[in-house]
Amino acid sequence: MAFRWVPRALALAIAATAALSACARASADSDNLVWPAEVHPGFAVMPRMTGEGAENLNGLFDRLDAAAAETRTDCLATENHNADYARTIRAPFTGPRFLTITVNEDYYCGGAHPGVDIRPMTFDRRTGGLPDWTALWPGGGITASMEGYGNLPAVSRAPALTAWFRAAVRADAAGDAEWLAQCDDWYGDDPVDETVVIWLDAETGGVGMDLASLPHAAMACGAPRIMPIETAARLGASAELVDALREGHAARAFHAPAAE
Repeated sequence: MAFRWVPRALALAIAATAALSACARASADSDNLVWPAEVHPGFAVMPRMTGEGAENLNGLFDRLDAAAAETRTDCLATENHNADYARTIRAPFTGPRFLTITVNEDYYCGGAHPGVDIRPMTFDRRTGGLPDWTALWPGGGITASMEGYGNLPAVSRAPALTAWFRAAVRADAAGDAEWLAQCDDWYGDDPVDETVVIWLDAETGGVGMDLASLPHAAMACGAPRIMPIETAARLGASAELVDALREGHAARAFHAPAAE
């Protein structure tokens, strides 16, 4: 798995303004999330929020769904009879303050190989926007955020966190000469030039992290990691963030599709 932005989908997400009409399930989750039914077989849509911050996030989710639906239509309209486009949605963190959504798109629209795009995004439910990672993780070395999927500044320059990520990947690959020969060049010696995406994960109890700057050719070298809560605390995460992670993990505050 790897975290990747899709430039064409990004452009569509920014341009799309129409809300996606979907038949919602009859009941809402206790975490103030409503999970709409699939609008096409194998094509899931984002949840909709109720309560604080709902209007802003629901508008964003409408645009992201509309962009993905248009991308799917274009993909299936190709002349290749094997064309396919599947989309699944998970919510690895559904706490009262933070919400993480992971969008997984598997597609084949022609060409030599199919594509897989996995995009985790964490939101602040109180503000209806993005978490202030600099305030939530003052010791993480987060110095800047850049535009990511859907015009969201979800990609951060965080040398201290990038250094931890690269060390964790290399430790898992110790002794695997073939992996190192193919992928180690993508994990350079200077984390200042690398960017990461950060998300909260209640299922595993930690902070998810992946490099955001790998090119498509190196997608197989992407390896998302979960930083344990204790490690995040040691690396300067705020008490507010640590407490939210612990409470979310204890409450099993996550949502997966019923088929999983």
